[in-house]
Amino acid sequence: MQQKPTYEELEKRVQKLEQVENALQKSEERFSLAMEASKDGIWDWNLTTGDIYCSPGLTSMLGYNATDVVKNVDDWQELIHPDDKQVAYQANFDCVNNFTDSFEVEYRMKTKDGGLKWILGRGQAVYRDEHGKAVRIIGTHQDITKRKKAENDLYQKTLLLERVMDNLFDMVSLTDLEGRYTFAAKSHELILGYSIDELIGQNVMDFVHPDDFPHIMERFIALSKKAGKDRVEYRYRHKDGHYLWFETVGELLLNEKGEPKEFIFSTRDITERKQMEKKLLHNKKAESLSRMAGSVAHHFNNILMITMGNLELVREDLPSDHPVMENINEAERSARRAASLSQLMLTYIGQDARKNHQCVEITELCRSRILHLTKNSSQKVKINIEIESNSLLVMADGLQIMRVLDIILKNALEALEEKNIRELSIITKKVLASEIKGDYIFPVDFQPSEASYASISIVDTGKGIEDDKIELIFDPFYSEKFTGRGLGLAVALGIVRAHNGCITLESIVGKRTCFTVFLPMWLE
Repeated sequence: MQQKPTYEELEKRVQKLEQVENALQKSEERFSLAMEASKDGIWDWNLTTGDIYCSPGLTSMLGYNATDVVKNVDDWQELIHPDDKQVAYQANFDCVNNFTDSFEVEYRMKTKDGGLKWILGRGQAVYRDEHGKAVRIIGTHQDITKRKKAENDLYQKTLLLERVMDNLFDMVSLTDLEGRYTFAAKSHELILGYSIDELIGQNVMDFVHPDDFPHIMERFIALSKKAGKDRVEYRYRHKDGHYLWFETVGELLLNEKGEPKEFIFSTRDITERKQMEKKLLHNKKAESLSRMAGSVAHHFNNILMITMGNLELVREDLPSDHPVMENINEAERSARRAASLSQLMLTYIGQDARKNHQCVEITELCRSRILHLTKNSSQKVKINIEIESNSLLVMADGLQIMRVLDIILKNALEALEEKNIRELSIITKKVLASEIKGDYIFPVDFQPSEASYASISIVDTGKGIEDDKIELIFDPFYSEKFTGRGLGLAVALGIVRAHNGCITLESIVGKRTCFTVFLPMWLE
């Protein structure tokens, strides 16, 4: 028979129970204070009975008092926003059926005043039956409404920034410290022709014009060594291969430690501005040259008139067999050659190129010049002819246009002298005014006056012309042969300009050069 506990033993047991109860009470008090401080709520779901316990923190979170508790799953689902019910239900379903041990899901719940709060719900199965199905899940609710609002505000600002960037005409980009694109605004696609995906990861320096590369690389390295901004102008390659003029402002960005992080660039297409500057400069130069040529020709002619007049007077005073008569004749011949040079200068400025205009058939004129070329040239040149089958009629001085063709053909033959493969092509056709395009159009202020033009292209496979020399090639007396030569192309341009036409020039160094003359078509 078991002995009854003594009084002392009972007293000790009571004291121990009191200690446990006190410890439990303190633990519950600490837990309640902690939950109140964290503003989180606790729920305990008994899946056997379907009952749900909700802590005061959870109910107050939604604006309810302790008596307005959620008692079961139906009450809980009723409070969830219709658009979020499926995702919340699926998270709990997966945990109940042992697809996951725990879950974390965000959804909106209705508050007592009719509003909505974003909730971060977490849960974990603490007991499962022999089949693995949860019989009790405990979890928490955290009010994340402010966080979701901040995220949405940030999203809206990001969306607005993206729209602004997409509609900027200027190109904004970010690169790493090596110069590789990490971000490029949509304007890059419009201006450069590359897709954003094609640019990301590419080095910005790979697109810089070779002539500008050394200078731009030097500026890039300098920018990477100090905080601050730098502004540069340079040429950048379009996807189709041609180059555009850009003005870029770059800045080195630092991280929170003050260390170099990345570069930001704001780039503007200034191609049109550069072309306008080039056109204005060329027009000023052309105006000065024309003024000078006209003045020189005028004064030169006056001097020659006096010289030739005096030679004629001397000739009349001397017998025809006088010993100095031969000297007088030679002086007169030289004076006439000087007069022809003066006439060329007048032709350059367009004062001697529109005297005998009549209807001229361009195709026949080209055939005659080609025939003349093949008969008089000592070079073995392969000639390709592509002549328009229909008549190309222009109102022009035939002799002057013939002179233009001879000048350009002569230059083409000279370009072929040092080449092993010598080919010359002459192509004529009718084109619309809108088809007259090119990087180099002379005169630079040319504006089409007619709807259609006769086009004469002369293409040689010679050494080509460098870009910096193309700007000078139609200047009077410019030549790479020797000083004093070089009125030919200047005269050709003067004649074409006087006929309201233009000349375009395309050249690839070491491969080919193409001069194309455009003359207004004659409308019957």
